[in-house]
Amino acid sequence: LVGQAAGAGDPAAVRRWARRTAEMGLMILAALSLVYLLLRYPIVRAFSLEPDLVPAGVTMIWLMTAFHFFDGLAILVYGVLKGLGDTRWPLAWTLAGQWLLGIPLAWLLGLHTPLGLTGAWLALILEMALIAGIFALRSRHMLADPARWPLKLKGEWVNR
Repeated sequence: LVGQAAGAGDPAAVRRWARRTAEMGLMILAALSLVYLLLRYPIVRAFSLEPDLVPAGVTMIWLMTAFHFFDGLAILVYGVLKGLGDTRWPLAWTLAGQWLLGIPLAWLLGLHTPLGLTGAWLALILEMALIAGIFALRSRHMLADPARWPLKLKGEWVNR
């Protein structure tokens, strides 16, 4: 809907759909996160009946929930950017975040600290939170001025 409004040349509708996307997306992410956290013990027990594994599994549910939240947020904001025609910039930041931060930090914290698997997940959570934040700043910048939207308007490519 952001892309349709942008293609129609309606900046007010673009901002309205971007806001609604963020509001609805954040509500869904928060609700799913709450479900994961409330059901963390039954979820872990569904995969293992070993009582010794339950505490580690519950820790992983907490970490997975944090990752899920920031990953979902990044996907939501990327959808807004994609609707505006901005795809190269987010791709570059995603690749940089994964290869320059996420993977090296996961390797370092996962294999070279006592944190182990928890450290690797913390690195990936940090990477996703950073990407989501960068995407949010980019979308705010793009939404502020329709002249910045790199999309096709009335048969001509606008790429500023």
